[in-house]
Amino acid sequence: MYLRRNRRKRDGEAYEYWTLVESVRTHNGPRQRIVAMLGKLPGLDEEARLGWEHIREVLDGRLHQGDLLKTEPDPPQWATVDTSRARVERLRRFGEVYLGLALWRTLQQWMHGCGLGTAPRKLLEETAEIRSLDVVLPTGAGKDIRLRTVSRPEQHLAIQLQKMELPVPNKPKLI
Repeated sequence: MYLRRNRRKRDGEAYEYWTLVESVRTHNGPRQRIVAMLGKLPGLDEEARLGWEHIREVLDGRLHQGDLLKTEPDPPQWATVDTSRARVERLRRFGEVYLGLALWRTLQQWMHGCGLGTAPRKLLEETAEIRSLDVVLPTGAGKDIRLRTVSRPEQHLAIQLQKMELPVPNKPKLI
């Protein structure tokens, strides 16, 4: 993954924003997929990036000799930070969201591998029609017999679930 700078002109004004991009292999060759739109990030503007664009040359021992006619901007001003007073703001829970995304992508890949396309939303909407219910049978002894049963999916959904090797229980279960 890498950060990509995007530049657009709108109404004569230049706008710059950043995206997090990953390279993926497809049957048509490598492609770039946007993972996240980051917007305009503080610290990634030209002044903060000064020198970082040529870091590989510096590390390889080749000093960067900028364009002789171009004047390099002044280096950024550095500040001393008191880390003992650092704080965290805008803390959010992310685990559930990340797990949901991972499960969603796994379902996409699973469906693709079974030849069912890559539309998990449609599959989830269709599987939502499958119902589970408990049948309670009272006995004379005062103890109830409970049977759990699952409704049968429609034919096309049953075929999809069979291709994915996801059997739907077809017999009542004593619980």
